[in-house]
Amino acid sequence: MSPLPLSATEQAFAAFAASTLPAAQIERNDHGILTYKWASPCPELEALYVWIDDLYITLATKISHLHVDRNSFARDTIREERLAHIIAEEAASGARGILDGRVVFIQYYDETSGKVLGQSGVWNRDDWVEENRRGTREAQRAWSWSGEVQP
Repeated sequence: MSPLPLSATEQAFAAFAASTLPAAQIERNDHGILTYKWASPCPELEALYVWIDDLYITLATKISHLHVDRNSFARDTIREERLAHIIAEEAASGARGILDGRVVFIQYYDETSGKVLGQSGVWNRDDWVEENRRGTREAQRAWSWSGEVQP
């Protein structure tokens, strides 16, 4: 399948990616979803994957993921064509934040055994560091694009 962008969301993301993100591996998966991939220097994250569907974009690493879709915006007043543009811009901005290390991916664990729990999450790096310095969070570890982050 061709990795050329077809839908309005794909085309808009491709334009933002070309102007704001480093070169990526781009392909369509077996389900026809356009996929961007950036390998991470942090083995815990593995890579940043951006999967682009019609009016729905997922940004994911090995630890966790987040969605940017039509439900993220007050769509009653936005035409679908404009909504695709807004979703793509927000997703590209999110990808840029991940690649720049401003976003951390959280893995929760049992403090006693050290065993990883099934929960994970995504935080703004500065907010996570501040929360953890206050000692108000449950046991967790966090990784940014370049490696583990300490509170």
